[in-house]
Amino acid sequence: SAYAGDYEFYPGAIFSLRVEANGLTFAPLGVGRDGLDPLPQIGQRRFMLNPQADISIVFASPLNGVSAGFEYQIGLHGTLDAKRIELGPFDQESVNRNNYVGIYYSEELETIYRLTLVDGKLTAKHIRLPAFELTPIQDDVFTGLGGPLQKVEFTRSTDGRLTGFYASAPVAERVEFKLIDQN
Repeated sequence: SAYAGDYEFYPGAIFSLRVEANGLTFAPLGVGRDGLDPLPQIGQRRFMLNPQADISIVFASPLNGVSAGFEYQIGLHGTLDAKRIELGPFDQESVNRNNYVGIYYSEELETIYRLTLVDGKLTAKHIRLPAFELTPIQDDVFTGLGGPLQKVEFTRSTDGRLTGFYASAPVAERVEFKLIDQN
């Protein structure tokens, strides 16, 4: 299908559309696909996502057999644009989350995040905010949709040593955090 693929609304907010036996399905990246209902097609490139809230998605006209993105339409309240992204093959279970544990400092924000393991999950902690999980989505790239760092891209030196990360969210893009202590 021209519409199957991964789409990003803003850094870290990635949704997967897949063609299943009964039609096109929509789910956040990494969420299990069991029990998903197909999206009813209600127009030439329009699919109903949530009839109660009047939310639909309208795909861009396909070019070379694929759509470059879609509009997430919220009734008469407006739209959010989602762009198609290409993600490589990736196995979440192969990631050693312990490699990312440490204390990171942003000079720009004058703040610290401590990344720790909680029940085997990489967890970001800030002194004034609730802790949230960071979930790997690609090599050295994590999503933190439960918190303010919604996309975390770890950086490495030329010899492969972890040096820090760039954090992005809807209103901030690639804020630098440097690794100041790895414990």
